[in-house]
Amino acid sequence: DVNANIVVLTIEDSALRTDTCQAVVTVVDTIKPVAQCLNVTVELDANGEGSITTDDVFDDVNSSDNCGDPYPVFVTPSTFDCDDIGANTVTLQIIDLNGNTQICAATVTVEDNIAPEVTCKNTNVTLNSQGQASIQPIQVYSSASDNCSSNVALVSVSPSSFGCANVGATPVTLTVKDSEGNTSTCTATVNVNDNVDPSAVCKDVTVALDANGEASISVSDVDDGSSDNCNINSMSLDVTDFDCDDVGANTVTLTVSDDNGNTDSCTATATVEDNTAPDAQCQDFTTDLDPDGNYTLLPSDIDNGSSDACGLSLSVSPSQFSCANSGANTVTLTATDDNGNTATCTATVTINGGVSITSVNITHESCAGYGDGVIVIVASAGPGVQLR
Repeated sequence: DVNANIVVLTIEDSALRTDTCQAVVTVVDTIKPVAQCLNVTVELDANGEGSITTDDVFDDVNSSDNCGDPYPVFVTPSTFDCDDIGANTVTLQIIDLNGNTQICAATVTVEDNIAPEVTCKNTNVTLNSQGQASIQPIQVYSSASDNCSSNVALVSVSPSSFGCANVGATPVTLTVKDSEGNTSTCTATVNVNDNVDPSAVCKDVTVALDANGEASISVSDVDDGSSDNCNINSMSLDVTDFDCDDVGANTVTLTVSDDNGNTDSCTATATVEDNTAPDAQCQDFTTDLDPDGNYTLLPSDIDNGSSDACGLSLSVSPSQFSCANSGANTVTLTATDDNGNTATCTATVTINGGVSITSVNITHESCAGYGDGVIVIVASAGPGVQLR
């Protein structure tokens, strides 16, 4: 009935006589509706923008009016961007059927839940002398973008530390975040290199030839604590075997290689010694004196196969004999090798005795051709000699 209404007034007196008249009754509604708002949350899109409508914040259940249901007219502000992140107060206006209006306030919470986009790049690192290396996030960061933040924060890279076990290509993960704490990751390859050479440390060694004139050394004889920042793969010597020709000082080279192909070398002196005495072998010997009553004994006369791996010379003492030495004589054979080692053995040298003439008596023939001449020789025989 709001607006103009015609009404008829009828009156009646005591005699029951009546009369009527008309009047216009104008009904007006000046009561404002009751406005109730809803708080809402808005998420920004990839462009950093968000918006609401009146329906988003109009609480039609709890809003009311004395003359029917009110409806929303507008809400302000209705658009939001990155500057509005957080709580924002908006105003909603509603109106009833009779043009009465009312406003209410709502809280619009603007959120940025979109993670940034990040791009990684590969990088190289080199292990130090302790076999260690590390990187910072910036080393694998290439670029990033975000709907709100102009710059993203580099949070971490994992793993960030590397050792010998990581030599080669190692994947890492970079984590970044925007101003609202949204995080994103990308992966990169870290090429871990070991360019540190091993440390080759040598020591001198002395080795003795055996009875065969041979000797050998191994890596452990020369290595004096070689090391590497990672791991030693192999060690080798350029010379390991020696013989009589090597007696004295010899230079050998130790080469050390690590697992990653790095090498180092050092030199040492391998002193080869011949400490093995010869094998002196004797045999007994018997001989006659020469017509002059002398004999010179040669080492070969009593040598019975003396030997040495590194060369040999022989000498005998005594070596000179005369009639005075008739009979058994003890002699010594000395074997000396090329490196001064000696050995001896003894033998018996028997000198056959000679004939000692005491006198010669001659009786001439009584007449030439008679054959009655006589020569008488008085002699004595030495040992081993029979007179007939």
